[in-house]
Amino acid sequence: MPTCRLCFGFGAKPELSLRFVDRGLAVATLAGHRDAVNNPRFNDDGSRVVTASSDNTARVWRQGADDAWAATALQGHTDWVGGTQSL
Repeated sequence: MPTCRLCFGFGAKPELSLRFVDRGLAVATLAGHRDAVNNPRFNDDGSRVVTASSDNTARVWRQGADDAWAATALQGHTDWVGGTQSL
């Protein structure tokens, strides 16, 4: 997990928010799924986030130099994706 102590806010919406643990302040909203986000995870060094979704996709999110987050969609699942593993 990143040293800046971020946590996830997610649920039935097709988006994920990154928030500071101590203040709950939203840092970024990762939008792109078409259905609920399930089981997001940071990779070991905190540079990427992977999300699973009820829209039958998983996405790998990377923060760019301009602080914007971009996703690569992992498609081809025949049913909703309920979990992720660390990258």
